[in-house]
Amino acid sequence: MIDIIHTKTGSSVEIRSRLSFELDLIRKAGLEQYIFGLAKLLSVAKKNKKPIYLDSLDGEGSFLLYCLGITHRNPLEYNIGYASFLSFERLRMPWFGIICRKEDARFIYNELKKQFGENKVGLIPNGIGLLLNKTGLGNPVPSVIDEISLERTFQVKPEELEKNGIVPVSLDHEQALVKLVCIEQLIKQKDPCFNLDLIPDDDSETFALLSKGKTNDLPLLNDNWMRK
Repeated sequence: MIDIIHTKTGSSVEIRSRLSFELDLIRKAGLEQYIFGLAKLLSVAKKNKKPIYLDSLDGEGSFLLYCLGITHRNPLEYNIGYASFLSFERLRMPWFGIICRKEDARFIYNELKKQFGENKVGLIPNGIGLLLNKTGLGNPVPSVIDEISLERTFQVKPEELEKNGIVPVSLDHEQALVKLVCIEQLIKQKDPCFNLDLIPDDDSETFALLSKGKTNDLPLLNDNWMRK
């Protein structure tokens, strides 16, 4: 793990200490499979040219998630505090939403089943549920499989998801992502090396647009209260 991260950040005592601390907490919370499974999903989607984005306010502040490409801001560089789920006092399951194009939803759902297992991915109220190997998990979580769609549905009440080791994941079709893909393709016709991930954070023209509240089509920034 350290060797992988060196390629992005360089070696330092601070980096090793931060990663060791976060990994210890993630293992104690039983989230190792979950975190690394999502990182693998992003990698496979990118390889297959499936644009997806992980919406994770819970994960901002985790240096490990940044190094895995799940979040996009280095918390050490920006002095961001620890992610909200990384706490010895209240370890909990972080919430992640997967934003994708409608035509890619089936691919992502099938990939989740590959990463976590056919019997550990199913439908829950308002999304998808991932059944993790939680220590101390009692009886198997009941589920049914639809005879036509062959989709598995976990028979658990929403308030009992975490107790049963199920992590809820939303799969959202965001029109803004489709627009971003189209814009990126148009720009690449003139500049083949263009990459959305390499846009500088201190671009003055972009900041001017944000300051004016002209963010109607940007996820998390398009609500009236945010634009005000």
